[in-house]
Amino acid sequence: MFKNHILPALGEYKIDKINVQVCQKHVNEWFEKLQKYRIVKSYASKVFDYAVTLEIISDNCLKRVTMPKNLEQPIDDEKINYYTKEQLIHFLKCLENEKKL
Repeated sequence: MFKNHILPALGEYKIDKINVQVCQKHVNEWFEKLQKYRIVKSYASKVFDYAVTLEIISDNCLKRVTMPKNLEQPIDDEKINYYTKEQLIHFLKCLENEKKL
């Protein structure tokens, strides 16, 4: 994560010079390129948290980034798995019978 994503994006900056705009730009880039962009952001945020602990910086600017959301993903009705009323009644009856044993 660090070698391939975080350091290429943020490695040229001194940590005390990184602001929310820089972080937002790179989080948006990770969002465009990676499915697990949230994990990359989380790892980078841990570095900023550690810098706050060491009093190198006063604030973790990654915590103020707005996380992008993929609005283009259609909801696939086949993937949503709901019980019908009859199936739910049957399931609950089975649970009651299991509980009595």
